[in-house]
Amino acid sequence: MGFKWTYNFWYIDLIRDSDSLLGNEQFLRHIKSNFTPSLIILLPIIGIFINKKIGWILITSFFYMIIIALIFPLTKDDSLDISDYLTMGLFIGLIIFIITVMNMKKISEVTYGFTKSQLITKNIIASIIGMTLTIVIIYIKK
Repeated sequence: MGFKWTYNFWYIDLIRDSDSLLGNEQFLRHIKSNFTPSLIILLPIIGIFINKKIGWILITSFFYMIIIALIFPLTKDDSLDISDYLTMGLFIGLIIFIITVMNMKKISEVTYGFTKSQLITKNIIASIIGMTLTIVIIYIKK
């Protein structure tokens, strides 16, 4: 084992002298697990700085993605107890409240310039983006 450049100091022992960075499976798993949340958090941050319709769609799609990511384990995991269901229900309720606030006239029409007829289509677009991101994240994790 030797010292080669690694992403951070915890994984110095992962790379052997004969391995290349891209050929090391543990290094690639580490990169995927560390950079995926960072890229996901960029969605609402970019949306906050863009005060246009695309900014609203990015922020709302992030919240739809979180809801779908919270619901998915509820359908797959049988070992959850009542406190897990209550906690996830609380978070889902909180996120639905945030989405409701994002759809209020003061925010959607005044700040982002949506009419009521555009709100339904933009919510559908945001939910499709959120579902797609959740599926991509699940695919990356496996």
